[in-house]
Amino acid sequence: MNSVLDDLRENIKNGGRDIQLILALVGIYAVLFIISIAAPSTYTSVVHQLTLSPEGLLYKPWTLLTHGAIQTDFISTVLNGVTLYYCSKIYLSFGQEKQIIPLFLLGAVISGAAFYLLSIISPATAAANFGPKAGIAAIFFAAVSYSPQYQIKLALFGFVRLYVLGGILVTLFVVSSLAYGPNHAIVPIIGAVVGYLYPYINWSKFSSFTLKRKKKSPLSVIKGGQYINTPTSSPKRTIKSDKKKLPSEARMNMILDKIKHKGIQSLTKEEKLFLDKMSQK
Repeated sequence: MNSVLDDLRENIKNGGRDIQLILALVGIYAVLFIISIAAPSTYTSVVHQLTLSPEGLLYKPWTLLTHGAIQTDFISTVLNGVTLYYCSKIYLSFGQEKQIIPLFLLGAVISGAAFYLLSIISPATAAANFGPKAGIAAIFFAAVSYSPQYQIKLALFGFVRLYVLGGILVTLFVVSSLAYGPNHAIVPIIGAVVGYLYPYINWSKFSSFTLKRKKKSPLSVIKGGQYINTPTSSPKRTIKSDKKKLPSEARMNMILDKIKHKGIQSLTKEEKLFLDKMSQK
């Protein structure tokens, strides 16, 4: 028992952004659970004020953000936490850890806005509690966007491609949302779309501090996760020849690093083919 508590304490202390996000969601659920026991009427009012509902965006603009953090039952909280954990780990095979929380929030906000826009055309009849479904879908589909052919080994099913798992995940989210009405089913779908488009956006254009970063040498190659300069008198010619001579793992690291900083659209046709080839191994 002590070892389990020690491991938990260590994960909380040294955990990444994914662990921090999961703990925040569990903490919010715990607070709501306490309120539900101490003051049931207050609990109902609080949940209503924090979730998407037919009243519209003008009455509760904060729900664009807060709806992604509200979970009202223990089982959903556990399942969403486990799903978020594994989706984040898959995403970290391609993206940066610092992108986890912004990606989650972006999926929640844009999907919430889509719900309200659709409600103008076809008014929703009931409030809905989606929890972190849209944010989770955004994180997972960002990984799908990086490498849809990437394969995950599952215990009972063997190797399954990433885009297949993404389709299953969104289908489950949509089915669970349809009980509230067709308007509500769009929320996880929009979250998935946001995640899929995320790697195609060059976020450095929207961040002033990234423009001030010291530029790396165009002749740097990756070894052991660090840049090592390789001086030469003909940069363009050397870069081209280095790509051919680099080991597969080193070249894979260089391509993934390029995606992180410039987006997937910056890859050449040759690099995309190499990425697909490596993801199928």
